[in-house]
Amino acid sequence: MKTIAFSTIHITSPEQGAAMAGELTGWRDRLTWAFDDAPETFLCESGPVNNSPAGFKTVCAGIRHERPYHCRDWSYFVANLQYGLWYAGHEYPDYDLCVALQSDCILGARLQTVADEFMRRPEVIAAPGWTSGSPDTHCLLIKPAAAQDLLYSLPFTALPKVTGRNVFYPEHAIRALFDGRYWNPWPDCPTIRQEYGTPELYRGGDESIMRWPMLAKYSPETGERYRREHTTERAKQ
Repeated sequence: MKTIAFSTIHITSPEQGAAMAGELTGWRDRLTWAFDDAPETFLCESGPVNNSPAGFKTVCAGIRHERPYHCRDWSYFVANLQYGLWYAGHEYPDYDLCVALQSDCILGARLQTVADEFMRRPEVIAAPGWTSGSPDTHCLLIKPAAAQDLLYSLPFTALPKVTGRNVFYPEHAIRALFDGRYWNPWPDCPTIRQEYGTPELYRGGDESIMRWPMLAKYSPETGERYRREHTTERAKQ
């Protein structure tokens, strides 16, 4: 199985890129640990300039930052995700599985077993759950057929200059597009997001969060504990 993986990223200067070297190295190390054979990886920068630290394959989507980011109505993330999928299909036309794993998502579970089962299943996209049965975009396992649909059939305009806004949030648009074709490998996990720094703040740190397969949008304290406990578990394997 040929697996590739990428993270969307926005880095505004070489100095910021240098400061993120540790986080990005950790992201690549997590992917190496998550699979029996380490996937080929790349970063997809949203802007026109490569500010990523040295040692990372990086492509630039060339998106001009004209307005403040908005998760529904002006999503640089979705635009960058779609560019990354386009690049993946052209650079690795024979891939079997594309993993869009955000660099700030900490893995607490290996993905190889999940990927093996996913490739035997009829669904074309897999992800942990978010709200109302929608897939969480911090970790998407994508078959080539799903990548094509995300590029050309997603009912969501990343940068809607004409309409001004979307009906769906990205996660809800993905749920609608892949109705009956989406698999959640972790149905008992309510969400991997702690929603730190947002009005939906979930104050984590309890034992249930430590058992989640991965963690995103975490508080610094919870993230440190999660890394520490799961690094210990990795050492046992």
